[in-house]
Amino acid sequence: MGVHDIFNMLIKWTVPVILFMTACLALFLICYKLFYQKLLLGKRKISWPRFILVILLLGYLFLVFVITTLSRGGNYSGQINLNLISGYLDVWNSWSSTSFLLLVYNIAMLMPLGFMLPLISLKFRTWKAALFSALIYTTFIEVFQLISHRGIFELDDLVHNIIGAIAGYLIIKIFLDYKNEKKFRKSTMIKAAIIPMFYVCLFGGAILAYNLQEFGNMSIRPSQGTDISGVSISCEVDLTKNRSEVPIYYNVNANQPKRAFNIISVLQRTINLPQIHRIGNNGENKQYEFLRDDNVTSSLIYFKGDGTWWLSDDNTADIDSKATDADTRNKIEKMLKENSFIPANAILECDQNGTFRWDASAVDPTRMKKDFLNGMVMVDVTASGKISMLHYGLTENKYVRQVQTISPMEAFKKVMNGEFDSYRPYVSGDKIKITEMQMRYMYDSKGYYQPVYEFTGSLNSEEGACSIMIPALP
Repeated sequence: MGVHDIFNMLIKWTVPVILFMTACLALFLICYKLFYQKLLLGKRKISWPRFILVILLLGYLFLVFVITTLSRGGNYSGQINLNLISGYLDVWNSWSSTSFLLLVYNIAMLMPLGFMLPLISLKFRTWKAALFSALIYTTFIEVFQLISHRGIFELDDLVHNIIGAIAGYLIIKIFLDYKNEKKFRKSTMIKAAIIPMFYVCLFGGAILAYNLQEFGNMSIRPSQGTDISGVSISCEVDLTKNRSEVPIYYNVNANQPKRAFNIISVLQRTINLPQIHRIGNNGENKQYEFLRDDNVTSSLIYFKGDGTWWLSDDNTADIDSKATDADTRNKIEKMLKENSFIPANAILECDQNGTFRWDASAVDPTRMKKDFLNGMVMVDVTASGKISMLHYGLTENKYVRQVQTISPMEAFKKVMNGEFDSYRPYVSGDKIKITEMQMRYMYDSKGYYQPVYEFTGSLNSEEGACSIMIPALP
């Protein structure tokens, strides 16, 4: 969940939150005027500043609730995650801004609770009040997610929410102490700095360790593993205990967001691509939008993980009308070669869908031990001669060195121990039958092409329903 996703959800739920706050305000005033003043003859007046803070806090807590529950589909299966460091392992394994921001969001989510409670009442001017208030509220959310299947109960989310509420309380206490004593108390400021400094040191240490290691991290490494208790796992593959040495490669174009601007510059010069209209994020990837004179929007997505990119437009009028003649093919082939999008000896072919494409020769990475290209380039040209789609799916892999892997038997033991992540939870009585094992390659977070073992087979007699990935490096 990125900043763009949060912003869209805030817009989506703005009106319901305002209606909720209005309903709370109306209900309170009715109770105050009708019951408290008229029936009970109460004389105590409302403290409007505190009352407004209460309404704002209720509105914020309602917003947190709908974002964390109602904004999700009910497609979870009642899982419980009691691993306190799974969130940190997610950040480490994926090394992505999305995982990092999700962790930060979980901490910051209830900071306003810690801010506002001490301002509402003197009874809440202790860190224990912030702790217990956050504990009650976030437990309610986690339990609701569990029973409604709109999320899973995660202990680390609960702890991070509480940490955020305490951090908010410690920060506001600096200003409350200043208001009372007309000076900043050193002890209060030190306490308020403990939580931020802890995370600065934690993430700083992680960045240092990440930069010191040779290869990147693998997102398929499990953060919490998979519960396979009661699951029967059999293997029909002959697995060896011998370790092997295989090549590892480096993708020179991976993790190079600035390269997108070079690509855009080339396309603006060669196919009259307009100036950038908007820049955004598409998950971990960068997305650039261009508005043409005919009001057609084109977009280019740069895929950070492997350095590939995709240019397309939203004009569907000519989708069934493509130019496939030899002159168009020669023109496109020349443009691609002049800009080094395909090798000089490449020959474009037109497939049955009217798309010009060139595919790199299929290779076995486990045996190459030299630089190679992998993937394809595809181009669609409209009848009017405009490029409506250009997909650069080539990866340039440079040979690095030989690395020793774990054995297939060691990898299978990890499967037997549930040392893998699965999007589909298993239940007691499930039967997994492994019928094939092969070594594949995947890009890590630094752009290295790493070997992984893929175990495939059937789940409860459903062929092809099981695929388990285990990193091949120790």
